[in-house]
This record gives sequence, structure tokens and C-alpha cells, in this order.
Amino acid sequence: MSENKTLLKDKDTERLEETNGKLKAELKNALEENKKFRNYISELEDRVGFLQQTQSQDISKVESKIEEFYREIYLLKEENKALRTAEVSLNREIEVLREERERARGDYKEMKYANKVLEKELNELSRNMNEVINDKMNEITRQNRALNTSLVEKDVKMEVMGEVQDMIKNHRQSIRRFE
Repeated sequence: MSENKTLLKDKDTERLEETNGKLKAELKNALEENKKFRNYISELEDRVGFLQQTQSQDISKVESKIEEFYREIYLLKEENKALRTAEVSLNREIEVLREERERARGDYKEMKYANKVLEKELNELSRNMNEVINDKMNEITRQNRALNTSLVEKDVKMEVMGEVQDMIKNHRQSIRRFE
């Protein structure tokens, strides 16, 4: 039995050694795997750190662009307000100019009508003046004719009187000759 025990012990020892060898091999594999995993984790941590840094930079850029967009939006809103105010002002000016244009059209129409009335009156006055002038010219012409006729008659009378006086003179001279 002691032999049996020894054999059993030897077998147990062998098994233990074999198990121990297997366990050592598994431990070695596990340690290598652990080392690989640690290296992989380290690489992953490096990648994650790099990605976090890149992401942080990208986020900063995006935040900066967002702030820039907000500023632009604010400025555009302010510009839009100013343009709307200017538009309202210009629309008022346009309305005022339209009203002035309508008043000017009315004034122009009134002036045009008044001008036509004045033109008619002026034409009528001109026609009347021409009639008066023609009447006066006719009257003057008649007076001139009458005057000319009168002058001719006076000339004829003067001539006749001159002849009569000559005749009287001649007659007196002839009477004086006879006396």
C-alpha cells in the first residue's frame, strides 16, 4: 500500500506538475495577452486622447463659427431693421411725391385750362382790336379822302377864286384904261 501510495503520490505529483506546467503556460499566455491588451488599451487611450483633442478643437471651431453666425445674424437683423425703417421712410417719401405729382398735375391742368381761356380771350381781344383798328383805318381813310376831296375842292375854289380875282383885276385894269 505504501507503494500504491507512492505511486499515487507520484501520479498526483506528475499531474500536479503537468497541471502546474499547463497553468504556467496559460499564465504566460494570459500575461502575454494581458500585455497585448494593455498595449492595445494604451493605443486606444492614445487614440481616444487624440480624438478628444481633435474633437475639442473641432468643437472650439464649431463654437467659434456658431458665435460668428450669431454675430452675423444679429448684425443682419440690425441691418434689416435699418432697411425696414429706410423702406418705410422711402415709402412715405414716395407717397408724398405722388401726392405732389397729383397736385402738380391738377395745377398743370388748371394752368392749361386758364391758359386756354386766356388764349381765347387774347384771340377775342386781338380780333376786337383788329376790328377797331380796321374801323379806325377805314375812318381815317374816309377822312383822308374827305380831306383830300375837301383840299381838291379848296384848290379848285382857290383856283377859281384866283381866276375870278384875275378877271376882276383885269377888268379893273381895263376899266382904268378906259377912264
